[in-house]
Amino acid sequence: MAGTCPRCGVKIADNLVKCPQCGRFSLKGRTECPLCKADLRAQTEPQSPDHAQPEAKEQQHIPPQIPTPRRKRRGCLGWGCLMSFLLIVAAILGVFFYWTYMSKKSHEEGDYQRLQGVSNPEFYQQFLDDYPSSEHAEEVRTKMQHLQEEAKEWAEAEKKRNRISLTRFLQNYPNSVHERECRDLIDSIDWKEAASLNTEQAIENYMQNHPSGRYSDDATAKMIEFSQQKISDRDKSHIRGIMDAFFSNGMARGDLDVIGNAIPGTMTDFCGISPASPEQIAHFTSDKKAADVIGIHYLINADMTVKRDTLPDGQPAYAVSFSLDETVNRSDANQPSTKTYQVSSHLNDEKKIVDMTIK
Repeated sequence: MAGTCPRCGVKIADNLVKCPQCGRFSLKGRTECPLCKADLRAQTEPQSPDHAQPEAKEQQHIPPQIPTPRRKRRGCLGWGCLMSFLLIVAAILGVFFYWTYMSKKSHEEGDYQRLQGVSNPEFYQQFLDDYPSSEHAEEVRTKMQHLQEEAKEWAEAEKKRNRISLTRFLQNYPNSVHERECRDLIDSIDWKEAASLNTEQAIENYMQNHPSGRYSDDATAKMIEFSQQKISDRDKSHIRGIMDAFFSNGMARGDLDVIGNAIPGTMTDFCGISPASPEQIAHFTSDKKAADVIGIHYLINADMTVKRDTLPDGQPAYAVSFSLDETVNRSDANQPSTKTYQVSSHLNDEKKIVDMTIK
């Protein structure tokens, strides 16, 4: 056994003590084991002569264990710690930037979804300003330009307010946000035109074009009114017979009874005479009977029209109009005279002639 440590030169012969707890050898003079901290003072005290010789003999046969020098521990700022620290920082930064990216992406998608159904181009421009590199940028830009063109054409159509410009707008922008407003304007224009014409055909055309229009109730009421105003063929034939008797038998022949039966006592107006009795009415033809006149004939033409109407007092009536041919026969057959008059008249609900104008 070497007398000194080959590495550090410290004398080790007879200068070692063994730890009773962990068995490690240490230099004499230590009070505790550097490994397990056990008390070494009992091992370093001088032994009695009786025990010294066996110990020496034991030391001659058991070589002492040379303590292995402990490696120095590196400080916490060594390369391993530094790399670990950098990896942790990189991971934290990665998580932070990923969270920031996902948060921005979430906001972007939310703003994009909120654009759906929006018709104001300014909101689309704001999206492009906030997210210039968005994957939706091109789509949003195209939609914004479409809305700008639509807004311009709508302003022009609304200003003109005619059926042609409004219909063209609907054709160009069938799903426009102005569709409902545009159709309402067309509806109003068509109803105004139909109401001004006030014919059954005009109202019927409106109802076909606008079955659920704003004025559909008014149109229905008009059609009911037209239906109520319709005159049956039987009524028309009856009224024609009354008029034919009034002119052919009453006025042409001067028959006061026939004239009296055709009117309700007196006419409220007959060719400017108000009121007019049967005698006054008969004078319309009697004044034409000169010495050479042998007869007067009246013919009601086929252009007679009969409509429902009301009298000035609000009572229901029939409005009748037709052209009337008057032929005056003279004793000289070569000198007949024919005139055509336009007759307008009203008959009350009892089909009595209440007024008449002959022009």
